[in-house]
Amino acid sequence: MQTYLLRTGVLASLLGLIGLAPIACAAADYTHFSWEEVAPGVHFGTPLANFFQGGNVTIITLPGGGSMVVDTQNSEFLGREILEKAKAVGQGPVKYVVNTHLHQDHMGGNIVFRRDNPRLKIFAHRYTCTNAPFKTVNRMEDRLPGIVKGLQDTRAQRVKLQSEGKDLAGIDHRIHGTELYVADTKEFKWEMPDNCLDLKPGQSKVLQEGGRRIELRYFGPGHTVGDLVVFLPKEKVVIVGDMWGQGSGYLHPDAGIDGRDGSVLETPWTLKRLRQLDFDIALTGHAGALRGKASIDRAIDLGDQAIASIKALNQRGMSIGPVLQKLPPPDKAPTFVVDGWVSTVVRTFEEIELRRMWGIPLPGESTPKR
Repeated sequence: MQTYLLRTGVLASLLGLIGLAPIACAAADYTHFSWEEVAPGVHFGTPLANFFQGGNVTIITLPGGGSMVVDTQNSEFLGREILEKAKAVGQGPVKYVVNTHLHQDHMGGNIVFRRDNPRLKIFAHRYTCTNAPFKTVNRMEDRLPGIVKGLQDTRAQRVKLQSEGKDLAGIDHRIHGTELYVADTKEFKWEMPDNCLDLKPGQSKVLQEGGRRIELRYFGPGHTVGDLVVFLPKEKVVIVGDMWGQGSGYLHPDAGIDGRDGSVLETPWTLKRLRQLDFDIALTGHAGALRGKASIDRAIDLGDQAIASIKALNQRGMSIGPVLQKLPPPDKAPTFVVDGWVSTVVRTFEEIELRRMWGIPLPGESTPKR
């Protein structure tokens, strides 16, 4: 069991600046998730409107009592809300947690489930186990000042809305959630996975709980190097984390694939392997419950098209500047979409350049083209 405590060097001044003492114990007044039973015993949680940060959660009940939670959101107060729901629908403790990948909104609430059940098993791919203590923890600390600044700005916006006589329910919900998150960072504890699966593409770990078969599968690099998929073959439900369907701002506005800590070039090929599963419902990390395979087909097609465009420009000898001019982000897109688009095009270009430099074939090529 590995627990990491957030460094507190600059936190005291940040928290004092926005005055968090009055709200530190107000989590009971905040509800983040709406729940839907998408298949018997499979409960899917999605954020309510005006959330401070998105991210979905799945609870799988076990026939003998108890449950598995797939992804634990980004903080303790949200972990506690998930735990309460899991114990209610599972009529017992949470026995298993699965972190689909290393990002904070998928493993930040782990500590809550460990405290509640010391026998808990937390599963992740070994790449997640190796990289999370360094990448994820540091990123949280780096982002905190921006979140605090955003909270200050939102509070100022509320004052303006109040002066205009506008409805404050939505902005109050967002402020409340952000306050609770920042309050948690006063003593944030990371609980790392303790069951690190050394799976190669195509391999799986099977858990059999009575009549419930749960397969933890690995198909290759995508959003991260260690993306795990949870598959329920009887229910034909697959839980995919952020492998696709994140919404706009990535390789294509409708594809939602970015290779952020994995590989842009490999993602369509990883999705093609995943698509071979017999599933009717895909539960994503941010886009909701997707019925059928139209969404994954679209992600694969759009990913292939965008990669082919970048590869063709690279083969013509273009540098990244002209490539970005040839492949601009969507028209009138918000800043976060533009930033996501640009960073992913750059990442794709760099992957192509590195593979050619080292003589490594691009996906779909039998020999490298020089």
